[in-house]
Amino acid sequence: MNRPKHILILDAIPFAGGSKIATNHILATLAQENIRYTVISKDRKSWPGKKVRFSPLWQLPWFSNCEQGWGYLIRQLLLVISVIGARLKYGKIDLAIAPSGPGVDLALYLAKYLVPYPILQFIHGPVAPSKSIALCLVKAKKVYYLSSARASILAALKRITGEQKAQEHIRSRTFEELVNGLPRPSWPSSCRYEKVKVFWAASLLRWKGLEFMLSAIKSLPLEDRPQTEICYIKPKDIKQEISTAPQAIEKVSWHQAPKNLDQIRAGCNIFVSTSISEPFGLSILEALAAGHCVLIPADGAYWDQVLEHNVNCFKYPPGDSRQLANLIRHVSRDMTLLKRIAGQGQQLAQTYRAEKQYQGIKKQIDAITRSPATDNAALEKVC
Repeated sequence: MNRPKHILILDAIPFAGGSKIATNHILATLAQENIRYTVISKDRKSWPGKKVRFSPLWQLPWFSNCEQGWGYLIRQLLLVISVIGARLKYGKIDLAIAPSGPGVDLALYLAKYLVPYPILQFIHGPVAPSKSIALCLVKAKKVYYLSSARASILAALKRITGEQKAQEHIRSRTFEELVNGLPRPSWPSSCRYEKVKVFWAASLLRWKGLEFMLSAIKSLPLEDRPQTEICYIKPKDIKQEISTAPQAIEKVSWHQAPKNLDQIRAGCNIFVSTSISEPFGLSILEALAAGHCVLIPADGAYWDQVLEHNVNCFKYPPGDSRQLANLIRHVSRDMTLLKRIAGQGQQLAQTYRAEKQYQGIKKQIDAITRSPATDNAALEKVC
């Protein structure tokens, strides 16, 4: 009987977020019979599953937020100890998944010299133009990146290769563009249209735009203000500014990391996105799939390029809370219009099935996690 293949995931971010959700969606497309997972994390709630085991993430409070200099290096060396500990406790690592970006996942590349394994790197946002990040990128078995991260990846690669070689690297088979999707078990419930209700969901990181959203809502007279549901995640152990929640605002309800998120979303039918230059926006895709009428900023980001105003979404000028308020009022007054736009958006969302979007990643992981007799032949086909 073949030994189950061992996949290690290093999760160095202490709170829930889009990169973890996307990684879980990718794992959901895999055949699970011959795979066991070890997750190094302090955020166990973000990694559900019967076959998931957890290993300690070693950190010191003084270095947990360091993003550069000696503090950052010490932080990564402690994470290396975490990886070695997981290797000693749970056995050989057949594949390591770096879900957050090479700057966060550096420890996996350092530990690789002591306990060798292939690394799949996922990049869900821009990376810093540093030599250490570039060295990680060229050492990965495969790099899957959102299109919005391409320019920053090239800038990093140039630090060690120059312009021409950087272009050659990103065009090689090692690098592949990633478009996110939703697996069947995570497909949102369809919403209801009996009564207009607004939905907002994101973390409290300041750039997600909660203050902007509340400014638009509060500017509406009570008779024009639809009931609004705010679902939020409060980040932990970070230096970035965060918004204040909850706040006492009439017709606004607050939910911190609700377990019944799907139920709350299904009870709404207008989704408002307020983050500018979102690398992808899984919450937007989820809202489209649920049948919401989606309101997004015209900021040139992914969904601004994919969706069409007054066809499958509505767009407003970035940073203009008055225009957003007017748009909310306009859509709220016309349920026929709301349902028409929502229906077109829901139809588009059907093309973002994870089983299709992650097919290439699934083949890559399946090739690595097959039995030893077929590993080499399978890897040659994929790579």
